[in-house]
Amino acid sequence: MRRLSVVISWKRPMRLLHIATYFELVVALPFFEKKTKYDESTARKLLNMAAGAYGREQEACINRTFPAHEEYVVLSVSKKACDTFDNKCAGYI
Repeated sequence: MRRLSVVISWKRPMRLLHIATYFELVVALPFFEKKTKYDESTARKLLNMAAGAYGREQEACINRTFPAHEEYVVLSVSKKACDTFDNKCAGYI
């Protein structure tokens, strides 16, 4: 019997310790700030430019992304095999 009472006496403090730990984490969650420098507008521009690399009308993607008065022009388009599985990588200048 004595052995059983020792096990039971340890369960309660451990349970309280777990509850206290979880409570502290829940209280602290709103104060954690994001550590990234993610910028939504830059991400959208890069996505449009990447989409243009694999399409046929790169200038349309550029004009949709940047103001038309800046007059960007595609000089060259390149498509190459970029791995051993013969997947194509594309880019433009």
